[in-house]
Amino acid sequence: MIPLSPTAIKFFIASAVTVILLGGVYYLGYTNAEDEYTLILNEQKSKIEILEAREEKINTVIVTEYKDKIVYVTKVEEKIKEVTRDVLGPEVNRCDIGPGFISLHNAAANNKAIPTSTSSIDDGTSPIE
Repeated sequence: MIPLSPTAIKFFIASAVTVILLGGVYYLGYTNAEDEYTLILNEQKSKIEILEAREEKINTVIVTEYKDKIVYVTKVEEKIKEVTRDVLGPEVNRCDIGPGFISLHNAAANNKAIPTSTSSIDDGTSPIE
């Protein structure tokens, strides 16, 4: 067995007393907090019970009020089925582009000079060629 010095024994006793005191303080704080929490929890449960009872009364009143006001409405709706085909067919052939745009496009596509006269560009629209 290892002989212990009086300083080591005093240190061990002081450490044990400190641990016991800290544990006791922790336990007291835990139980006090738990008691406070339990009180708050019981208050909340009682409030919930009161509100649920009030909710049942309110729902009952609303149900009885609405039961007197029920009106049955029968409605007949006609369904018209309409089939439309080729909606864009006639519109595709009616795409008019101005001759100015066509001449500018053709000149740009063929790397030719852009016409300097505005008479051909200001003309009306013409169908796609």
